[in-house]
Amino acid sequence: MGDGYWAVEMKISGWLAQFRQHATVTTQLTHILPPKSTVLGFLFAKRGIMRLSYNNKKSREELINFYSHYMDKIQIAAAYSSKVLSTYMDYVDYLIEYQQKPTNIEYLIMPEYRFIYLLPEDDKYFGIAQKEDILNKEFFKIHLGKNEALANEVLAREISVNEISEKEISTNFAIREDFIRYIDLSQYLENLKIEDLPITALYKQGGLSKKKYVVPIGEEPITVSLNEGVKAYAAGSEKFVVM
Repeated sequence: MGDGYWAVEMKISGWLAQFRQHATVTTQLTHILPPKSTVLGFLFAKRGIMRLSYNNKKSREELINFYSHYMDKIQIAAAYSSKVLSTYMDYVDYLIEYQQKPTNIEYLIMPEYRFIYLLPEDDKYFGIAQKEDILNKEFFKIHLGKNEALANEVLAREISVNEISEKEISTNFAIREDFIRYIDLSQYLENLKIEDLPITALYKQGGLSKKKYVVPIGEEPITVSLNEGVKAYAAGSEKFVVM
């Protein structure tokens, strides 16, 4: 890719996924796409970097700084690549402090995802020197939101990515709504969703920040005109912008 970065494509699929919308509790609705912090966590799992620990204050603070650093440093593109969008509602009774808590949980069925990571070449954990571990190892199992939603296939490969100057692109990757100058929504009533996704982690100082995303569903790409200043990239014939 050049400019100090190299690129990895990761394909992840599973039987179920549940990325809870943070404002839903008794009925836990799911995001279609995982937030960026979760997608970053998939990469961390492959490298063997542990999740946040809330039991040790010093360890927690160190990991928060670590996550926040890479939230800014690593650029990610995300696509929901299942041919159809299917969900179902499960009903569970959680036992919390000796009281039952009835909860409805929405799950995605047979989800498939594609993620493109733009990684700093000389980074200690994600640089080109760690290519073998990133592409071929999985130190921790990847879960698609909940513990019971284990990924059943994780494929990673290095790809060639180039920045392009085009201001109109056709893409299967999600795009932030404020990056789009124009899209003819009437053409895509059946194969896109508009979704609010967090762009910061819950633990980041200053609280949660969200943005609207246009998420293509199915095999047909959507065509958008981009605002000035928005960078677009190409991987072969595919074009995308980052989250």
